[in-house]
Amino acid sequence: MSLQEPAAGRGSRGKQSVRSSGVFWLHAPQAPLQSEGVPEDSIEGDTVRPPPEGSGSAWGTEAEASIVADSGGTRDEGRSSGNLSVCQKVAHTAFSVVKQTHLIVMGILIAVLDNMPYATLLFPSSYAYLVPLGATAILTTTAVSQVVMALFSVFPFAVGAFTIENVPFLKCISVAAIQNAAAKGLSDEWVVSTILMCWMVASFLTAATFYFLGALKLGRVADYIPNTVLLGCIGGMGLFMVSAALGVAAGCEWEWNSETFATVLSASAFPCVCLTLLVEVILILAEVKYASPTFTPIFLLAFPVMFYAALFFFGISVERARESGWIFGWATTPGAADEEQPSPLVASAFSAAPLGDLGASVALPTEAVGRTAASARLQDSHPAGLSSGGKPANTADQLSIYSQFSIGCVDWHCVLSQAPSIIAIVVFSVLHAPINVPSLTLTSGIPSSLDYELKVHGLASLAAALTGGLQCYMTYSTSTLFWKCGVREHAASLFVGLGTIALLFTLSPNVILIYFPRPAAAVFMCHVGVVLVNDGLIASRSIVSFAEYVVIIITAAAMQSAFTDGLIVGLGLSAALKVFHVVVAAMRSRRWLS
Repeated sequence: MSLQEPAAGRGSRGKQSVRSSGVFWLHAPQAPLQSEGVPEDSIEGDTVRPPPEGSGSAWGTEAEASIVADSGGTRDEGRSSGNLSVCQKVAHTAFSVVKQTHLIVMGILIAVLDNMPYATLLFPSSYAYLVPLGATAILTTTAVSQVVMALFSVFPFAVGAFTIENVPFLKCISVAAIQNAAAKGLSDEWVVSTILMCWMVASFLTAATFYFLGALKLGRVADYIPNTVLLGCIGGMGLFMVSAALGVAAGCEWEWNSETFATVLSASAFPCVCLTLLVEVILILAEVKYASPTFTPIFLLAFPVMFYAALFFFGISVERARESGWIFGWATTPGAADEEQPSPLVASAFSAAPLGDLGASVALPTEAVGRTAASARLQDSHPAGLSSGGKPANTADQLSIYSQFSIGCVDWHCVLSQAPSIIAIVVFSVLHAPINVPSLTLTSGIPSSLDYELKVHGLASLAAALTGGLQCYMTYSTSTLFWKCGVREHAASLFVGLGTIALLFTLSPNVILIYFPRPAAAVFMCHVGVVLVNDGLIASRSIVSFAEYVVIIITAAAMQSAFTDGLIVGLGLSAALKVFHVVVAAMRSRRWLS
């Protein structure tokens, strides 16, 4: 999960070396990393290594000492198994994987529960029946990235996940594609194909950026992005996630208007919203007392279980809870038999109509009905494997999101118009690795190289682009959870990815969604948003000047209207502030100002 991400710093570049995971070798020049508390000139070589014993660094804390103690037996096993034959090594690995079966199951649950809720935010409510398509893309991306991380990352406990910070930009792309198709009178097939193409382009560019940053030893390039822009965008994304979480809890698409507030405060939605906020407050207070990176994932995983336990205790059936809006329902799609039923294509993509059971019936302007009645539906009348009756169709169709993709139905003008959003996706996708890689080294004691891990991220993003079209990265908190729970074999991480793929073949994403508690999904999103708001808007107040903080606030506020516009506003204000500082410094040097 992208929660409680650490604030490790970046180090200077060094000499070349070779790093390998426990499965495959990757030969590459690598750059060193360091924590914020370690001077750059104190690091030699190109890898991040734990400080020596007794050095008085952060490694002397009780938490890190316990990690080293817990992993001692495993390291001894690794040394003793180094002289075994191939068959003995295979048997040893198989036995270790069997012992970690419960951790593999936990990893699969995390992959599903931690990523699935964000599928509800990829499309506006008028296109909510495409949510299973987004869910399939997210889970496929998560599974494939996990497999790549397990095969190539130096960390045997590495966990790959969908980059949830890109959700606002991905939704901007969806809204733009829908508006463009509505203006041109195009069918839903054009909408889906255009959106998928934008996803793929963004993911391919992200993969290329990751790989070339690693190959060219440019892991520190993110340091040159103005802090005011980064903090403003982080805070803006946090506000979006918090407001979107309230919308999910209330069963509506969030907008900053009176209609949305009325929906949130309505008798049917207010209890769910209150429960979401209450659980979030409890989680925040608990994190203050239990400052372990493993606490938050465990808490969030336990909440859906406690929700169903409460339903059982009070004798409330699942269907009754679903009818009351506490659990997501079946997605509705335009039926093939309803030739007179208009598509929501030309309806307002920004309406605050309730999601209800993940579907939305939207009224069309009279003049638009005749123009779109015949064309405004997917070529397959059951998109994303859903039947018109709202029941899941063949789950094999769910896996191939490209069954809904046609290169001839891509609106290339719309794709080009989304270049700012695609660039923003690339920029924010590459910000995690320079933080998470050194932090995992400090946590586990496993030497690593930022440049090597950047290339691994590039391979994972490339695989995700070919299969799911979305972006991925290696999480810190969930990876730390795996480490502290005892995952020491790359094979165990590999089986987490393979198990997630098997789950996709077994269960339709829509089946998973309809049993997902709405408050649980809202809490997942809300907590990510709170963390981002804290990092971008609250904690930053003490590290920047007043003028810089004003730029951060304006950037975050502008992003609530349009994310790419907010990014441009932040860059412009940051540049203007920099020019102002240079001019003032020049005037003072000439004693024009006292």
